[in-house]
Amino acid sequence: MADVFSFPDAITLFVVGVSIVILYIDTEGSMPHNIYAWVKAYGIALFIPVSLASGVFAGYFIAEFFKKEFHAPEYVFYIIIGLGALAGIVEAVRLIRIISKIRLD
Repeated sequence: MADVFSFPDAITLFVVGVSIVILYIDTEGSMPHNIYAWVKAYGIALFIPVSLASGVFAGYFIAEFFKKEFHAPEYVFYIIIGLGALAGIVEAVRLIRIISKIRLD
């Protein structure tokens, strides 16, 4: 069976991320005042790989539809997948800009 990112892996990643946020304790032993900002930034950062993958998958399914229904040539298939990947990259850049605007200090 091929190695895939499974549900237990996602849970482990989430627990590790939350642990990092919780263990971020200042010198006085209290939680930082902006824990909400850290959790928000972490949640948005976890969505970046999903955004990248969904753009490619959406491009693939749309390309497959055009190939079956309209008998589009093979190069159209690759162009549409490329456009889907580009849409995923644009969304990832948008998410990174949102994260950069969150004040974490």
